[in-house]
Amino acid sequence: MSSLNQSPADDRSNVLLYEAPCMVNGIPVTLHVTYGNLIYRTMVPVFAHTTVVPFEDVVNVVQTTSFGIQVVSMELDSSKHGKGITIAMGLEVDLLYQLLHELFSMHQKEIKANTTPLPPLQQQETEKNPAELKKILGSEEEETKEDDVSPTNDSVAPANADGGATVASA
Repeated sequence: MSSLNQSPADDRSNVLLYEAPCMVNGIPVTLHVTYGNLIYRTMVPVFAHTTVVPFEDVVNVVQTTSFGIQVVSMELDSSKHGKGITIAMGLEVDLLYQLLHELFSMHQKEIKANTTPLPPLQQQETEKNPAELKKILGSEEEETKEDDVSPTNDSVAPANADGGATVASA
């Protein structure tokens, strides 16, 4: 039995698409597939925990055979997850594979659409153009030198003014 939280009408990432008992990496779990996540809860009474895997972390989805049993293997981003996921289940393994592969493809299309090249910014152009970068840094170095020179002139000027004032009063 599942208990789902309410989500906004325009948020489709939490809509439950599939739910079934299966084996994930050899552990009995209840699998929940939403548009945005693959969620599974272990059925081991004492050590039960829930794992949420966002589809953005999925690198590849393939259907293979392991020890004569058809399984769905999901390769995950190695920087975020220690290992991939192998899902073994009964007769619905083909249906699950089609669903997961389609969701994976949809997320890949969204990622490509969101990473369209943007027009370069001025800062990016200066990073690419060393001559322009030197010109900018050169002017900053000149400003720094001018700043260093002006305090010395200011400190000399009051000393002369004090010296002149002392001489005038004496």
